[in-house]
Amino acid sequence: MAAWLVAGAALCASAVIATDIVRTPREGAGERLVASLAAATGLRIETNGPGEIDLFPTPHIRMPGVSLARAGEAPFAAARELTGSLRIGALLRGRIELGEITLVQADVALDRAPLAGALAGLRRSGGGRTPLEIRLTDARLTVAGRAIDHVQAGLAMTREGGPLSVSGFGRYSGQPVEASFQLTDPAAFGRGERAPFRARVEGGGARLMFDGEAIDQNGPRLVGELSARATALGDTLAWLGLGRAAGAGPRFSLSLAGRGSIGRDGLAVSNAELDLSGDSFMGAGRLTLTSDGRPSVEATVDADALDVRPYAAVLAPQILQEGGWSTAAIDLGGLKGWTLDLRLSAASLRFGRLLLGQTAATVAVGRGGLDLSIGEAEAYGGTLGGRLSLEPDQRGVKMSLEGGVTDIAFDEALAAVVKHPQMSGTLTGELAVAGAGGSVADFVADLSGKASGKLVDGALEKIGRSRTLALAGLGRRMDVSTADAAFRIEKGIARTSDISIVGDDARFALAGAASLVDRDVKLKGVVRPTAGGWAVPVTLEGPLSSPKLRPDLGDYVPRGEARRATTPAEH
Repeated sequence: MAAWLVAGAALCASAVIATDIVRTPREGAGERLVASLAAATGLRIETNGPGEIDLFPTPHIRMPGVSLARAGEAPFAAARELTGSLRIGALLRGRIELGEITLVQADVALDRAPLAGALAGLRRSGGGRTPLEIRLTDARLTVAGRAIDHVQAGLAMTREGGPLSVSGFGRYSGQPVEASFQLTDPAAFGRGERAPFRARVEGGGARLMFDGEAIDQNGPRLVGELSARATALGDTLAWLGLGRAAGAGPRFSLSLAGRGSIGRDGLAVSNAELDLSGDSFMGAGRLTLTSDGRPSVEATVDADALDVRPYAAVLAPQILQEGGWSTAAIDLGGLKGWTLDLRLSAASLRFGRLLLGQTAATVAVGRGGLDLSIGEAEAYGGTLGGRLSLEPDQRGVKMSLEGGVTDIAFDEALAAVVKHPQMSGTLTGELAVAGAGGSVADFVADLSGKASGKLVDGALEKIGRSRTLALAGLGRRMDVSTADAAFRIEKGIARTSDISIVGDDARFALAGAASLVDRDVKLKGVVRPTAGGWAVPVTLEGPLSSPKLRPDLGDYVPRGEARRATTPAEH
């Protein structure tokens, strides 16, 4: 794309001098040059003084302060000086014929440059009799407020019917960039017809290549095969002003190939094959610039197996650390300055040991925040859905999470979190929480909301080795027909007044709290054996991953349990 822009700058600027002057070689040559080009191109061309011809040491013309503009508009191009070598043979015949031309310190607004008009002017003024070579020295090219500085470029336009070639280099955001392109049939392009076009751009650790056609209908457009590579995508995006460098976080490599269309309405890619550090995607997308020059991306992609941990680590390096939740800062800085609307379909999706099957999700980035929605995902024999939102907050980052699961295998899902799940069954539940802070640990300590769930056709494993529980008919395992729980969460503490577990051997009623911060639980209640009208006080305490059930010598009975303990079981 940069090569295309360099070409536009060179072509527009070259319209100032690309003509033959069949008059007295020296007197008034500059004025006649300007008048003939203005008539040929329809542009307003102005200079800061008359042109001068010097014959020594080699014949050349010099014109100071040249500017080009559309009628009624501000100049889109200006050069401190224009110099051009003169062909000696033409001078001997009383003609001025320009060979190599140099624009010194040209400043060109590429997004306002009339490329087609410049090409047409070149054809009319030059007549295709003489090949043109045009150079830019220490030029500045701008588009949408972004600039390439210190540009050194050369344009070669052969005789009529031949190709137009541009190559050059400069600096963008402090790093070198090189570009080249070739337009095989400029005459066809000038007539609004399709013309073969090739381009290559390298800079910021990335390479972009294009092979297709150029057409100028309501503005120039390129259509063809597009490929791009970046060794460190985060660094390349930062170089382009689309985020911050990856730093110590994950570094993604990128490889992209597809059918591209580039024009004033942005870049569109179809039939795209995308590889991000080994993750493969297929789909289509569009990149445009908003009214304030910010990039906006829309894409629809399909993936096979996708591990989302590296992508999550861009924002939060880790979730857990030794001894508790991670205190590493969550950084949304990489989301600033651009928008994203991504629709993703994956055959499988993994986050650590958590594994989902076929998943349909959307990812939206805007105003420095992120919104992730999973419409439906296959999960452990059931389905999962939900929404996660992150946005900047005075405390760091504000988070909200809501979702639900339907008919999932609870023990299989727990196995992604703990090594030896103690409860199994089919779970259906809902969760809605929100919090704010600068790290995952801060989030957990600030979480508030609610959660509920119901489990059917399961079992309790490793209930305990207590003789008292054994007398109540409870062994190491108990089949469970239903289990219901509802929690109210405040500042990282989940409290419940009514957990009910009903099985063939007994019925539990528990109440208490679980600390999400410390990841432990402390519940009290009673267990009532099916065969018998008495109840045993119990506690369930310990780490959330493996709490222990023990008899309780205290006298705590959950609210309402006294009535249930003397009422025949309903199940």
